[in-house]
Amino acid sequence: MYFVLLSANVSTGEEMQNKENNFEIKNDIIEGRNAVVEALRVGRSIDKIFIAKGETDKTLGHIASKAREAGIVVVDADRRKLDNMSVTKAHQGVIALVGVNEYCEVADILALARERGEQPFIIVCDEVSDPRNLGAIIRSAECAGAHGVIIPKRRSAGLTAIVGKASACAARRRKSASATTIPASWSSRRMFPAART
Repeated sequence: MYFVLLSANVSTGEEMQNKENNFEIKNDIIEGRNAVVEALRVGRSIDKIFIAKGETDKTLGHIASKAREAGIVVVDADRRKLDNMSVTKAHQGVIALVGVNEYCEVADILALARERGEQPFIIVCDEVSDPRNLGAIIRSAECAGAHGVIIPKRRSAGLTAIVGKASACAARRRKSASATTIPASWSSRRMFPAART
């Protein structure tokens, strides 16, 4: 089994202040309480949900609990950040970042390698928080013949439209697993025979 671990500690693309980046983030969001509730209900691929910090509204609490049940990262954000992300300027205290692809399980990546009769080749990204960098890594993983990419749920860019664009749409084709922590993904190694070195 072959693993490549890529780690970076750089600022998130969401923190970049150039106009191009802000426009791209606004192309893949769902704003407003009812819209986000409906997206959760129908199982839309959502990467992260930003909820206004300090809000005690029941609907926002319901959104946060439903998102956590679905394994979606919920981030407390101040209203200025939500206002900057918002296209409609009527976000009602909640914005969801839409994922470009569904996450799979690490077992799915290992099963793909097994189907092909190959040793698993997996790219593990740790703290790669810039979406363009993650997109470039996914694109390179596809070119190198990797079976999939593992991305942590927290402190990492998710599968957003920016990642899809930067990956030249490889993010739509390449299997990507989301792990609570990178060490948690290593426990899946027991599903495959020990790697040859």
